Amino acid sequence: MLVVLPFKNLGDSADAYFADGLTEELTSRLASLGGLRVISRTSAEQYRASTRPLKEIGVELGAGYVLEGSVHLDRGAAGASRVRVRPRLISVANDSQLWSEPYEVELTEVFRVQTEIAARVSRSLDLALRAPEREVLANVGTRDPVAYDFYLRGNDYLGRSNQYADLSSAASLYTRAVEADPGFAAAWAKLARCHTQIHWHHYDRTGARLALAKAALDSAVRLAPELPEIRTARGFYRYWGLLDYEGAIREFEAALRLQPSNSDLLQAIGYVERRRGRWDESLGRFVEALRYDPRSGQRSFDVGDNYLSLHRYSEADHYLERAMTLSPDWSNPYIYRAWLQVIWRGDLARGRELVAQGLSRIEPGRFAPGLQTGDRISASLVTADSAFWPMLDGLSLATFAGDTVRYHLLKAETAAFRHRTAAERAHGDSARTLVEQRLRPMPDDPKLLAALALAYMHLGRDPDAIRAGERAAELLPVEDDAVSGPFVLAYLARVYTSAGRYDKATAALERLMGTDSWVTPAALRADPIWEPLREYPGFRKLAEDTVLSARAQRGILHANGSTPG
Repeated sequence: MLVVLPFKNLGDSADAYFADGLTEELTSRLASLGGLRVISRTSAEQYRASTRPLKEIGVELGAGYVLEGSVHLDRGAAGASRVRVRPRLISVANDSQLWSEPYEVELTEVFRVQTEIAARVSRSLDLALRAPEREVLANVGTRDPVAYDFYLRGNDYLGRSNQYADLSSAASLYTRAVEADPGFAAAWAKLARCHTQIHWHHYDRTGARLALAKAALDSAVRLAPELPEIRTARGFYRYWGLLDYEGAIREFEAALRLQPSNSDLLQAIGYVERRRGRWDESLGRFVEALRYDPRSGQRSFDVGDNYLSLHRYSEADHYLERAMTLSPDWSNPYIYRAWLQVIWRGDLARGRELVAQGLSRIEPGRFAPGLQTGDRISASLVTADSAFWPMLDGLSLATFAGDTVRYHLLKAETAAFRHRTAAERAHGDSARTLVEQRLRPMPDDPKLLAALALAYMHLGRDPDAIRAGERAAELLPVEDDAVSGPFVLAYLARVYTSAGRYDKATAALERLMGTDSWVTPAALRADPIWEPLREYPGFRKLAEDTVLSARAQRGILHANGSTPG
């Protein structure tokens, strides 16, 4: 096991992205070597500029070897830049240097230097290279310094977040990279992935956006069809673009054979498997990804999230708490762990304590968007509690760091619990206007229809709400998507409840009880969103039911005598 620590930037501070990009490229190339496992850059990043002994870092990450070094980019006149790279391979066991060699080359030769470093690491660790590995290492990427610079800048933006501003900036930079060098296969692949990601996150769900992704992908495939970057881009296009889960798995698995310790690929496979309802297979991939990225809050969160859906609550609590510790400024671990208390034990008080803990560390405008997203049944842990109303009142569109529709739905739900009908309908109407605009080019988008159903519900337009909710559930049944399908059906149950259709609401909830959903007897008893159903006999039977589902029984069997992970 090897970790590539962030190479130190010895040049201009504005060129830090270049040193980071070279570190990322080296990590990727080394991950292609058989017999070598490489710690993810996410975990390695936490030791940037660390003064801790390498042996201590290695033990903490489970790595026997460390590759560290420095980079100096000297920008010359008319683009004639030179790069000085000084790598150093260290054995953690005895803190001995196994290899070190300085390189000074024209910027056009930087890919060759990356290949040489990876090959020298391989020889120093006595690893024999197979033909596919030699092919990956031999890929020169580009010799155009302008294209390479745009590519590294694109990687920097792509790695920042899933926000539209970052994805759009990355796509623009990758476009400039392939304009400078149309033969740059990796840049075409990253461009395809950007366009697909913009589509998946509902920033642009048009066919035109997918066509851009497909065109970029076709260009990448023509140039180097078997490179792991291209296989990965094809996997995301099938997953995010076409919802072809089986095809996505084939592409990701092919890329993983070339980079067996790539935690991002393991994560991607885990995400696809759970949408197929293959939760145990998904969990195995997430646990493996965590092995190669042990300091990642996201990896711990993924494992905890899966345990929650598997109804293995003690293990879920363990990993979600770990995610909170590793990523204290990220709202999701607090929110999921808070809801876990309700789903597991019906403990609203403990859930709200965890929300308050998150809000003490994270500014409300960044925390609140996580309360109202497509994978929550409601935000009622907060919206129904008067202790949080001053915080919610203080939120504005200017401070809310999330989707505008979700902002208005959060405000509408809060107003509903406060019996402020005028405010509820005003925000419901704002949400309706925005969703209807987004639906025009894609009228059968199930997640947008589910959001529209909630907007209509807050407007008191019950027939319209039911129509939109039923259409969403029809388009995205639980059988087709084990992650989002249950939440769409739960939205429909909320709409039925608001409309007084308690029989249909209870039937939907009963169906959800038999799936890997967040609907449990404890949650039905505690969650204030279901208050109107409390006296309905069918609902009371569900909420008081002591017969465990097969999934819950299996969760108990796993928990008995087992330890997390």
